Amino acid sequence: MRLRPQDPMRTKATDSGVEDGWHGARIGAETRDRARRAETRIHTGIDIGEPGRATVTIAFLALTLAATIIEFATFGTSPTTSELSRSGGAGVGVVATGAWWKLLASNLLHANVLHVAMNAFVIYLTGRWLEHLAGRAIMVATILWSAIAAGVFGILVDTPSVSIGASGVAFGIVGCAIAIDPRARTATGLIARQLGVVNVVITFIAPGISIGGHLGGLAAGLAVGALAWSRTRRDDDHPVGRPRRAAAATLVAAWIPFAAIAVAGPSVLPGDLAHARGTLTASLLERQLSGATLSSGLKIDTASCTATSDLLVYDCDLDGRRGTVTFSTRDDQWSLATAR
Repeated sequence: MRLRPQDPMRTKATDSGVEDGWHGARIGAETRDRARRAETRIHTGIDIGEPGRATVTIAFLALTLAATIIEFATFGTSPTTSELSRSGGAGVGVVATGAWWKLLASNLLHANVLHVAMNAFVIYLTGRWLEHLAGRAIMVATILWSAIAAGVFGILVDTPSVSIGASGVAFGIVGCAIAIDPRARTATGLIARQLGVVNVVITFIAPGISIGGHLGGLAAGLAVGALAWSRTRRDDDHPVGRPRRAAAATLVAAWIPFAAIAVAGPSVLPGDLAHARGTLTASLLERQLSGATLSSGLKIDTASCTATSDLLVYDCDLDGRRGTVTFSTRDDQWSLATAR
């Protein structure tokens, strides 16, 4: 028990000439108390206090649920790939048409009720603790950049499909928490590490998972955590460090030009970048069709592209046979026709 300076027991000890002994006992008690608190914090991995109101986390979940409800009301609870692509799914058509807004919108759409429920659970569980520990600015930066990374890497890695879902953002939140607290000394780090291990394993063993979207979101979250967090201890409430507010604000501001390009569409790109976009489209289609036809001999002639409002038509060569590849930019569907 700690005693106040005016406590009568201290007065009695002073009058009895044992002042030095009193101070020694008091210092010893305080030292033991600090050691107990430090041990509890390290071994139980519990943050001081409850996460409280997670404004950013709840706002993102509300936006996601609203978009998903509209999607299900329009297409049903099991929309087709074509319907998902038209409503905002990220596929090769994003590159072909410059519909960059789909990189963001794809994070708000889901394939079914279980899909949205699982993502919402992980985001709420991990997000509210991360927001409590790191602050709103870091949370906003994590959501924005992991959403972009999930869309981009989903297209580059998972070309045979249309990528959708907030799981990239969920992985980004987990990644940011791990970057901030890699030794899991807080509830934030402990929860993130456990969910991270489970979800990475599921990513590689479960069918129909966007590996690129998950790993892209995770990488973005790790980067935000590394850039926007200082390991300098601020106080006992934050034993793992403190946020770099200026860095977090910069990461949020740096996202604005991308958002402007996403809204403006392909018209803002100079000619060289537009040509590169066409080349990348052909490359992605070539890889996608090679996997679908089980042939590594498919070559698409990029220069032969004929474009209409909804279609891209390329000349191609499949194992010595000439043909054409037709790609619908409206719903990310393709067809291959070769000479007999």
